[in-house]
Amino acid sequence: MLAISGQITGQNLTINGLAKSTYGVYAMAGGQIHLQGDLNIDMGSPERVAMATQHDDGYAPGVIEAD
Repeated sequence: MLAISGQITGQNLTINGLAKSTYGVYAMAGGQIHLQGDLNIDMGSPERVAMATQHDDGYAPGVIEAD
């Protein structure tokens, strides 16, 4: 799930990382992700990251909220 300068809203989600995925939920350049309810993120490996944001000069920060 990737938000770049946009908004994603989800409720009661299961996210499974693909074989080559590094991140499960990722927001950057002002992107916003709002998750509610039951959330299960399985990346398949402890070397991968379930949630992350990225700072880019000149852009608003990415935001991830989970309730």
